Amino acid sequence: MLTTFINALATSNATWVLFLDNYQAITDPEIHDSLTFLLEHLPAHLHILLATRVDPPLPLARLRAGGQLLELRTEQLRCIPEEMTRFLNEVMDLSLPQDLDVQSVTSTEGWLVGLQLMGLWLKKQPYPHEALKALHGSHRYVFDYLMEEVLSQQSEEVQAFLLQTSLLEHLSAPLCDAVTESSNSQEMLEFLERNNLFIVALDENRCWYRYQSLFAKTLRYRLERSDTAQIHALHLKASRWYAREGAINEAINHALKAHAWYETAALLEPIIQRLLWKRCELPILWQWLQQLPQEVIRIHPYLGLAYAMILFLTTSPEEAIPWLQATQEAIAVYSPAYNDVSGDVLSQNASYEKLRGEVTALEAIITSYRGADTVTLDLCSQALAYLPEEDNNARATIFLAQSLAYFAQGRAVDATCCALKASSFAQEIGDIPGAICHLSIAAYYLLLRGRLQEAHNLLQQTYQLGSAPGNFSCSAVAWANMCHAEILREWNRLDEALVLTSEGMPSEEQIELLILLSTGYLQLVRLYLSRNELDAADNVFQQRRKSPLQADSTNQLAWILAVEQVRLWIAHGELERASHWVQELEWRERPRSLFACEREGVAQARVLLAQHQPSEALGVLSFLLPHAQEMERWGNVLEMLILQALAYHMQQEEIQALSILAQAVRIAEPEGYIRIFVDEGAPMQLLLSRLKDIEQRPPHYLDTVLVAFQRGKEMLSTGSQEPDTVSVIGISSGQCAEHKIMQSLTETLSMREIEVLQLMVKGKSNQEIAKDLVIATNTAKRHVSNIFIKLGVNNRLQAVARARELGLIL
Repeated sequence: MLTTFINALATSNATWVLFLDNYQAITDPEIHDSLTFLLEHLPAHLHILLATRVDPPLPLARLRAGGQLLELRTEQLRCIPEEMTRFLNEVMDLSLPQDLDVQSVTSTEGWLVGLQLMGLWLKKQPYPHEALKALHGSHRYVFDYLMEEVLSQQSEEVQAFLLQTSLLEHLSAPLCDAVTESSNSQEMLEFLERNNLFIVALDENRCWYRYQSLFAKTLRYRLERSDTAQIHALHLKASRWYAREGAINEAINHALKAHAWYETAALLEPIIQRLLWKRCELPILWQWLQQLPQEVIRIHPYLGLAYAMILFLTTSPEEAIPWLQATQEAIAVYSPAYNDVSGDVLSQNASYEKLRGEVTALEAIITSYRGADTVTLDLCSQALAYLPEEDNNARATIFLAQSLAYFAQGRAVDATCCALKASSFAQEIGDIPGAICHLSIAAYYLLLRGRLQEAHNLLQQTYQLGSAPGNFSCSAVAWANMCHAEILREWNRLDEALVLTSEGMPSEEQIELLILLSTGYLQLVRLYLSRNELDAADNVFQQRRKSPLQADSTNQLAWILAVEQVRLWIAHGELERASHWVQELEWRERPRSLFACEREGVAQARVLLAQHQPSEALGVLSFLLPHAQEMERWGNVLEMLILQALAYHMQQEEIQALSILAQAVRIAEPEGYIRIFVDEGAPMQLLLSRLKDIEQRPPHYLDTVLVAFQRGKEMLSTGSQEPDTVSVIGISSGQCAEHKIMQSLTETLSMREIEVLQLMVKGKSNQEIAKDLVIATNTAKRHVSNIFIKLGVNNRLQAVARARELGLIL
């Protein structure tokens, strides 16, 4: 629809103006994304006027930098003293002298609404000039006083109407009739409009209105001083009216304000599945659930299921499991409350079975993250038995759980197939974020299988899916970005990989993506190790320790971070800590996952090599390698072969070392692996040089890898962390245009980040930056962190120096 709208306007010769008022009321990310798309493809003769009380999540900085944004903010809208006097005299028809001491007037801070209120009060005074003088300095809360005076001048009927309807964001005659239990609301709304009593018509037909913001706040303040039970009753009437009209979101909001917990639950349950499986709607669902008493959630199975899922996404499996158990108990105990409208017993039983299947599907997902692969597969079978064939939502979840279980077992091929099935089910029901997530996981499994090119092609499909009309700026593309970043890192395109990783890290508001943090931490550590930025890698580990997410489980810690943590210790020369970690393996809890155990084994082999114990390292690797080969985990096989070659080299068994290295090269060459060799340092460079001398085939691939070794040395000697050129993200290597370092980095910093960088130059703290840019302090911190990542620095001084070097600031 949006594309059609843009195309239609593009063919028109008329000038159009689109006015969006009260935009701060918009919370749906899909609407923000659609408006962003419209702004980015704006026809030349279409102008957008947007009125809002807060900065919207739109690309304002880019528009501002391009001269496409004209802003009227508080400073521009606030009247100066001369304008205040003119407003009172000319608009409010008062005859105040021009030389009036305006201190009392300026107590309104130039706010026209306040001036209007003051003018209404002064018009009722026999001597407005003297009345204004009497206010001078004698009333600390002039604004509140005037509001009370204006309100008190209205009839009891008008006051009652104003107070009772003040809790409504928008007003219509039928809605006001329902809330006030009257039949004259249309006449009352027209009376308020005729008398300029701070009411604004929202449409030409005068069907919908709203109170001016300040006036509404004052009315609500007055209402809140009355009986709480009356306020709850008013909200409940509003909720029931909205429910009858099909406006469920508004109905839920008013039911919550009425503390009508069971009515809220009844409103939520019919829509809970849509909200639950549409990931972009999880934040609003979570906001509602947090307002409900927990005892209400416990006896409503669908609410319990939603609560458990969001806890799993935002905290840890251990937090979610008790809620799953409570939900299963509620299904058994309170099932009579879940009657279908038809009352048919067969359909009721089918509904219970479906709900039980969905709960079991989520339990399977949670269990898979804990590494209990066999239990997970059993739960998947149970869930499939409960679910009807048409429930593709839950079936997608089940196949995802199966893929995670197979992954834990190291069955990479089976894991890939299940992830692709999950994506197919998600696409069938239009769950694009889910489809992108599952495709990205399948691409990750392809990396595990050493199939970088195939994974790269699959990720291009996810980008196409996420950018299709109706899926603008889909946040789930962050999953694809993380996997794509690992491919680019392996291809030695470190700058692009860093940009993608930083873009993929979820914000605090994106609760549907917080589970991605573990992968993000892993990717950042690998990148910083490849860039030899050890302090930055240390900082990532510190951030990870503060996260309560899935990475805290034994299974997740093993396969996500074990190898990288050991590599970092060795790079720092902290061999004692690495050795202690190996000793702990003998007595601490081991992961249930065979694949996770394999990753711990690879980490152990690295420590043994660092301790100059090649024979012991070969023993560990020889035990691990056959199973990895059998399960076609060629990515891991490649790493183990490389470590074996280094071990034989350490034992001065050069023929064996080169023979095994040749096997590794044959696996790596078709996929373009580079960093897996380069990250092993000088011993590997020496072995590859010798292999090149004895190989009986064109040395193009080995030349490419050896050049990467040399380039890395040059970067370290000059203090630069960047390669000479980088390629454009999202285009195959053969088609990429090349750009210089400075241009690449300049383009990766957003306009907002450049604004933050300029304030950092002035020595401003995060709190001061947040205040100057009118953003949250946490948002300012996130921008600063992104700047560090994109500039490849670890602190503010380095960031400022790097920015000056690149010409980003003067």
